[in-house]
Amino acid sequence: MEPMKPRRPRKQRKDFNPGAWLASRRWSQLLPAAPALLTATAITATCVWIQSKSESLQPRYLSALSQAVESDETEVAERYANKLAVLGASERPEVQWIRTVIDLRQGRLQAAQAMLEILAPSDTIGYPQAHLFVAQQLAQRGNIDPEGAERLKHHLLAASSLPRQRQWTAMTLSKIYLAQNDPKAATRVLEKIVDIQPEKWLLIAKLKKQQGDTAGEEHALASAVTSISKRVANAPNDVTSRLALAKATFPSEGFRATETILLEGLRRNPEEPKLRSAMASLYVRHSDDVRAVKTAQNSEIVGALQLIERALQLAPNHPLAIQRLMSLLDEHGVAEERANQVLSDLLASGEATATVHLLVATRAMLAGDDATAKRHMDLGYEKNPDLPVLLNNLAWLVARQTDPNLEEALGYSQRAISLVGRNAPGLARLRDTRGHILVKMERWHEAIDDLEAALPQLSDRAKSETHLALAKAYRSLKQPAVAASHEKQAAAIGLETLPTDGRLDHDED
Repeated sequence: MEPMKPRRPRKQRKDFNPGAWLASRRWSQLLPAAPALLTATAITATCVWIQSKSESLQPRYLSALSQAVESDETEVAERYANKLAVLGASERPEVQWIRTVIDLRQGRLQAAQAMLEILAPSDTIGYPQAHLFVAQQLAQRGNIDPEGAERLKHHLLAASSLPRQRQWTAMTLSKIYLAQNDPKAATRVLEKIVDIQPEKWLLIAKLKKQQGDTAGEEHALASAVTSISKRVANAPNDVTSRLALAKATFPSEGFRATETILLEGLRRNPEEPKLRSAMASLYVRHSDDVRAVKTAQNSEIVGALQLIERALQLAPNHPLAIQRLMSLLDEHGVAEERANQVLSDLLASGEATATVHLLVATRAMLAGDDATAKRHMDLGYEKNPDLPVLLNNLAWLVARQTDPNLEEALGYSQRAISLVGRNAPGLARLRDTRGHILVKMERWHEAIDDLEAALPQLSDRAKSETHLALAKAYRSLKQPAVAASHEKQAAAIGLETLPTDGRLDHDED
């Protein structure tokens, strides 16, 4: 066993005495550096305070700047923009964007354009608000070519994160995708806004149908019914939602269910024009379905006429209902008699529009009853003196009389042409009428200008008559070869024996 070693006694440590430590320091050696130390400390404290103050002021100034811009207080906005620049916030994209808005308002277009190219680049994503602005500018131009559509699509996608204008962005994007024949992409975009616009399910259903996706179409219609029904339940007097619900209900549940929805709307709003028109359209559509099912006694015609009557009671000037009524006038027997009675009641009520009088006048013209035609043309003109088709037919009716007032006829024709515009689809027919009137007035050069401009777009019968009118004009101008060519072309159509005075309204071609 080894002997134990004795323990060495520990040295006892003295407690630290701050006062003694300070007294032992040679502070006199630090006095020359005191000013520098104080200055550094002051600068550091000031920087910390400025940084803190800047960070607290920036949100306030940004808010004030935004409010000034929205209130169109440009001078105030510029003042806050300058303050933000002093605080070192001039490079923040939201500040740059508001600066751009100010530049646009002040007419500094070059500076604004330069900043827009930075904030909304065409090859990457920048500041969403700037992208939205560029997209709106592009969309307003119209007639966008494929390259422009791609640019617009890029800016719309870059702005899609903005809650503001989300509906417009989605709808515009969907139109681009549809123009590019990409209905699937259009559907995806539309599905992002059905939470705020459930009626867009109807458009989605249409797109699904075009793609042959029956299950997708049914799902979209069911979703439309479900979501719009909730809206109607919460706001039963909301006409727009009720009309959308009726539209969504018809494909799956048919006529009766749709009628119930619209009748409830009419019970609440009996005089609402949109509901009355929608109900009339439903009756017209159902009348077509009824008429399509043939019966031995032809009772389907009477059933269809009853629906047309109901449609006209709701909307006396519903164009489709009037059109169907006119077609029923060509039926024989009970349907013809009843259709005539309905038409007589409509005319007697005083509610018939210019369109109704135009249709009655046209039938009278075709039957050779010019007196009745003129009476209804005049009544139609009183109702609506700005209906181009009526003016056109009235011009021809006046011009084809035995002793015509050609100046009056020309006046009606000129007015019709002035109303439709230079690129209107029906302009050719109107110019053709004027050309025939000018032939009767022996104003050959003007007549040729109108007739040759109209000729390519006319029906065969109208072309034949126009060729004959041109032949007359050229023969009067001592150009027999050209006249003979037009006579030959009229003969080729096979209607060369029709005199130009037998010409009726142009609206059949």
